[in-house]
Amino acid sequence: MRTALPRIVEDTVPAGERLDLRSRNYFPAAAGDTWTYSAVQGGASIGTVTRSVSSVSGNDFTIAEAGFGSTEYTNYRSSTEGLVLVDLMGNSVSAAARALIGEILEFAEPFYAVGGTRRSVRQGDWGRDADGDGINESFRLELTQQLVGLETVSLPLGSAETARFRTVMALTLSPSKPSETPYTINATEETWWAPGIGLIRADRSAIDAQNTTVIAPYSLQITGGQVGGSTLFVAPPDGTLTRSP
Repeated sequence: MRTALPRIVEDTVPAGERLDLRSRNYFPAAAGDTWTYSAVQGGASIGTVTRSVSSVSGNDFTIAEAGFGSTEYTNYRSSTEGLVLVDLMGNSVSAAARALIGEILEFAEPFYAVGGTRRSVRQGDWGRDADGDGINESFRLELTQQLVGLETVSLPLGSAETARFRTVMALTLSPSKPSETPYTINATEETWWAPGIGLIRADRSAIDAQNTTVIAPYSLQITGGQVGGSTLFVAPPDGTLTRSP
């Protein structure tokens, strides 16, 4: 029998002065907010994706992302630490693993120093016997994130100084049978967030430990939406363009 991975619940943060840009509102999420994106792969459009705030309750809210024939729901909480993922894996994992994973901070505010790596690790009992030997497997979930920097990006109308993040999530399932090889998926998402608008671009991909493609690289590029009751990228009556802070 392979030795089970020990239980770990660990969050580490980088050194350096933090950057407090909360007044810019990089992560708006009010009832009625919606965003529309063109999904691009290999330079060609492969469809349209919409993100919307599907429910709000106090500091909790849900983002529904619809595209490619399905809708995914992600639950968040706005906290004094930043934007928290309330239930990262949901019903896709056992109750034991779900409880161990718990809440994970996705975007810290104030931001940590540019280039520093923040890391969250959850490791332990998978709560299920996947290889049929009567013994539960174990797992390791590791999320790392860097603020790549602040970058001026052109929008469908005007431009904005965006916050660019690189987030990598690695999930390893470790079978109890020594004859079974542990399996790892690494998902990478590079995101750009604009003040008062939210997510304007996301570059996504995923590979396994053998560098085999699990999710072929593609991008979401914003084309429109409505945030805080205002329609995005509509020129004012006098025709002037304004630049976000």
